[in-house]
Amino acid sequence: MGKLKFKETQHERDDRKVRHARNAKRHDFERAELYADHDASVDPRPRKKQRTNADAKLEDANYENYLREAEDRAFRARLFDEMGADDSGRMDDLSDTFQSYYIPDRWASGHYATPKESPHMTDEEYSEYVREGMWKRTHAKEAEELERKRVERAERKARQEAKCRENKRLEAALRKDSEHRRLLRDEARKQAAFSAYSTRWANMSDQKHLSWAHIPWPSYEPPTGADAITLDSVRGFILSETASDITSKDHRQRLKEALLLWHPDRFEGRWLGRIEDAAERDRVRDAVGVIARLLNQLMEEFT
Repeated sequence: MGKLKFKETQHERDDRKVRHARNAKRHDFERAELYADHDASVDPRPRKKQRTNADAKLEDANYENYLREAEDRAFRARLFDEMGADDSGRMDDLSDTFQSYYIPDRWASGHYATPKESPHMTDEEYSEYVREGMWKRTHAKEAEELERKRVERAERKARQEAKCRENKRLEAALRKDSEHRRLLRDEARKQAAFSAYSTRWANMSDQKHLSWAHIPWPSYEPPTGADAITLDSVRGFILSETASDITSKDHRQRLKEALLLWHPDRFEGRWLGRIEDAAERDRVRDAVGVIARLLNQLMEEFT
């Protein structure tokens, strides 16, 4: 990588003019001494060798080299200070630091060439990157305050997201618990309904007078008429898991027992005579016929 050259400032131009004027004055003084009175042979001072233009140019060149080296040393010192180099000032540490920075292609050469796998940055992006870095170095407190606020915003956002997730988890758990309690209540209701169904059939023989309300209909909700009795309601009641838990019988066996109870001829000969009202007796007869047909359909599903 070639040596960096800086643009000459006004202060540096003024220093160079003063330096040239001082050198010119010194050269005039030396020439005056060299060509002074040649007759003063008793002068004990040794004569100086006459300086040529080549000697002056060589001296100026050496001085310029010295200035450039001094400027290079000063630049390296500032560079180490800016980059946070350690007290040892080793160049390999600086090299390791440079590896994390992007160098434009027009400046990339030798050891500090940009690796092929590094993310590409345009000149404008790199300039903005450098300006931002220099601003952070010159405004350390402001940069630290901005970083602190950024961290606080990130932490506040993380807390809000965590709170939102926790609320959703609690809501889901509450819904699950509510659904579980609802299922338990529904299961208890079904179990109580099937228990009442079996009990009412056992107590039917003790009833001398029957009505629509005394009939143990095979559904969880008492039907209002024959048209309210459906295949799904009969299936859900007779073949429910709740009924299976109570009776411990398979579906086909339970359907056979239900057909014996709801056979139209058996039901009419045993129970319809206890219903005094003729209109209500006809309603019960129609409903029993519907139930018997639905039970036969269910039996066909298991044959």
